[in-house]
Amino acid sequence: MPAQRVLTGNVREHHELWQSSLATAGGTAYDSERVSHLSRTKIKANGGTLPTPGGDKTELAQNPLSWILTVPGSPVYDTFPRSLFIIYISLVLGVPQPKDDHAPTLCHCQYSLDTYGHHRLTCQSWYRTTAIKGHDAVLEGIIDAARSIGVGSTTHSRQVPTHHHSKKKGDVIFDIKLKSDMRIIGDLSICHPVSGRPSGVTPLGTWMGTTMQSRFSAKSKKHRAAYEAQLLHFVPLIVSTFGVLHEDFLRLLWILTSESRGSGLAVGEVREAGPGAGHRQMLFAKMRARVAVLVAKSAAMRFAGYSVVPSRIQSCHSHIPTDLMFSQLNPPLENAIGPVREV
Repeated sequence: MPAQRVLTGNVREHHELWQSSLATAGGTAYDSERVSHLSRTKIKANGGTLPTPGGDKTELAQNPLSWILTVPGSPVYDTFPRSLFIIYISLVLGVPQPKDDHAPTLCHCQYSLDTYGHHRLTCQSWYRTTAIKGHDAVLEGIIDAARSIGVGSTTHSRQVPTHHHSKKKGDVIFDIKLKSDMRIIGDLSICHPVSGRPSGVTPLGTWMGTTMQSRFSAKSKKHRAAYEAQLLHFVPLIVSTFGVLHEDFLRLLWILTSESRGSGLAVGEVREAGPGAGHRQMLFAKMRARVAVLVAKSAAMRFAGYSVVPSRIQSCHSHIPTDLMFSQLNPPLENAIGPVREV
């Protein structure tokens, strides 16, 4: 596959809605920020707000589009309809969405819809239910993957604790203890790092580079202290509509794939991890790919105004992983929420 800049240029050259007048030498500021956001990065596993073992010197890689190189296993969570893929890849490449003569031109808020989809992905008036459905679908896929590798997890209202003095709560609890003897609470947030109201002089969109970190800080302020008082460790699960995970989200996936858990996982082919990758690295890559493809599909559904999502997973007491290649536990889980293991 050619470099992303080259691929974007090739697509724009043959795109019916692209105008050469929008291009500048070396690309626009939006192009530069978008390519940077989608570029491969590495972080240290031992860092951030998660109290990981001090001796872990692993580097965690993230290549946002690498889920294309991961063999899917679940027909429920890893499949991507062609129509939604076209919407998502147009967003990634920075080209207008395919022409649709029947598509609306005004949002429900009466603001003009841009052809790139930025307003649709940020406005609360644009089929708000689709944002909720997409959020829930991503959570369900994460829970399915976590349970598949033997990590108990649930979003059930009776099992995810609220704050002591209010009804505020996170989205999911992972039944795994850190060295600090604290279980993990997560709260998912999918954010679009582009202005939903691009001005006439910036039709490609205005990049909002601090969006993910601002959302991370807001979630931390809302939940962290309240959960620490209950001996629970809170992790904001922040991910962009482009499928880029916040650093602490990556670290959480690494913790969930700890080798000490001894799952019977069959990871299949995960080319992103590289030819010399170990079992845990391949498992981490597939977990990250699962999140990325779910978010990509969620973003495309939000753009199109679709609310159809995968069927809900089974209860934690009778859970059977949807991805048989993704996990072959022996014996199968009898109680998906326990026992608690320490990493």
